Amino acid sequence: APSSPAVHLRAYSLASARFAPAPLSFKRHVSPTALPLHGLPFGLGVRLAGGVNAVALLSLAAGQIWVLAPRMAADGRTLELHKCAVIQLEPTRPVYAMEVAMGRLLLGEAGGVRVFPLRSLMKGGREKEGRREGAAASAKKSLHKKNGILNGLIVPVGRGSGARGGQGDAASDCKLTTLRVKQSSGSYSSFFLAFNQEDHNSQGGVKLIKSVKAVSIQPSSKDKFLVLDSAGVIHAFSLRNAELEPEAAKTCFLDCAMKVQLFAVSPSSSTKTQILWVSDGGHSIQILSALLAFDVKSPKSDDDDSDGERELASIKLSATEAIFTSEKVQDIVPISKDSVLILGQGNMFLYGTA
Repeated sequence: APSSPAVHLRAYSLASARFAPAPLSFKRHVSPTALPLHGLPFGLGVRLAGGVNAVALLSLAAGQIWVLAPRMAADGRTLELHKCAVIQLEPTRPVYAMEVAMGRLLLGEAGGVRVFPLRSLMKGGREKEGRREGAAASAKKSLHKKNGILNGLIVPVGRGSGARGGQGDAASDCKLTTLRVKQSSGSYSSFFLAFNQEDHNSQGGVKLIKSVKAVSIQPSSKDKFLVLDSAGVIHAFSLRNAELEPEAAKTCFLDCAMKVQLFAVSPSSSTKTQILWVSDGGHSIQILSALLAFDVKSPKSDDDDSDGERELASIKLSATEAIFTSEKVQDIVPISKDSVLILGQGNMFLYGTA
């Protein structure tokens, strides 16, 4: 809006098989149509990513990412938004892709992907590197807001929090503030996953790996996700036990013959085999079956100082089908494991496999 140079959100609810506008509420402001988020300018553009219980907004003009928790109000119609965390971006580390999935906020950067666990961002938690001393750190973080959402840091109001005693009195003397985190600080269990330099097969080899950017991120299962870099190579990451030990994260790349421009994958939790839809941006889409293997060999002995030998992660690819379109492929969206929605230059096509 000309009078308010800020990001405006609109929400829609699905009822009786039809979408209808839903009222939005944010910081005591309610709007039946579009709700402006003051303090978050749109600039050249804003990126939005949403999951089951979190919405992330990236504004280049503000240099920030807002993590919002949506919650249905008591009236059953209004959608309440609570700002849980703000990630301060760094000019030297631009973000090329953003995804909210698997309980994590994934940011595509140059050379890899940065991971923020949403639980730490939305419910406060302890800093990974060092503990801050003072009132903010000593306040209890088990206090909950009336609506059941605990977000950010709990700080005392300053009216003698220990004078009356009791947990109920402590709650009345404390307030919740939005958690603020720097992009590369490593705080609140965040970590960075770099592309595998040894296995990168694009032109330039190891020298190019430092300049490639993660331009698209898509989850494939509970602890695995796929990343497309700017060189047209798809990487696979496994995050099993990575939040406790970032070194436990494993990565490998898909040895695909084409330079991939677009890809889509339907998340699956029942099998290791993934169905991928890949395209070079032309008039064709290939359907690939990928078997992701991230097995690790156990150490020789518990008392041995050696870490033990780890089995190399491997991916087996097999092409099953190909789709030829009359228009150049602009985007691919998976509908299910066996169907995909394709955006052409002027039409949308729905394809399914037998």
